[in-house]
Amino acid sequence: MATTATKRRFLAELGPMLGQLGYGIVPGPTIVSGLFWKRHEDLVLMLCVDFSRRYAERVTCSFYLSRSFAFSVPFRNLPHWVYVRLGHFLTTEERARLLPPEFQREGVVDAWWIGATSETCASLVSAVKLTEPRYLGQPGLLEAVRCNEDAAERRALDEEVARSERAGVTATGLKHQPKRYPKEVPPEWFWAAEVVATAHRSPYLSAAYTEMLALDAWRVATLLGT
Repeated sequence: MATTATKRRFLAELGPMLGQLGYGIVPGPTIVSGLFWKRHEDLVLMLCVDFSRRYAERVTCSFYLSRSFAFSVPFRNLPHWVYVRLGHFLTTEERARLLPPEFQREGVVDAWWIGATSETCASLVSAVKLTEPRYLGQPGLLEAVRCNEDAAERRALDEEVARSERAGVTATGLKHQPKRYPKEVPPEWFWAAEVVATAHRSPYLSAAYTEMLALDAWRVATLLGT
């Protein structure tokens, strides 16, 4: 498993290279070490940098398409191929050029790079450039995300939280707030998230849910301008 310092150094080098492909870092605290995003029409394409939990300094990337920044949420009726590692889209010839030998063998579908190095960064970015259009070109993918009722409901909640925050919500009577507010996000977003979740009688209402909803709403408003 890569150390925190190693992950930070690797992401600091990888970030600007992904920026040349149009990806920006998802701001604020995230559930993964490296989460990047770009617009795709009216949707949000996210790219997660995955570090192996079993092997030292192994890294890969996964794509996820959404209507908001709710990453890898298991919305009902979303096809499993909304969340896919990029190795699934590499050809045999591309594997031979980009991957270490154990991931070039016949029948291997997954793809991991070994070593948090500059060479790995360059090879990973090349793989992202190749596989992004193949991921987005999966038949029915865009329609599945756009038509998913749960994803639409989450986006509507995000926009309602933003309206509540702009209206000047207060902290009076709140019970489900995080112990600490991230420095990037004003506390009013967390107040608004709890107010909205309470009004909708959300069965998930908790400090963790408040934080997740607030961060998603803040990102949608800040990055997508809604």
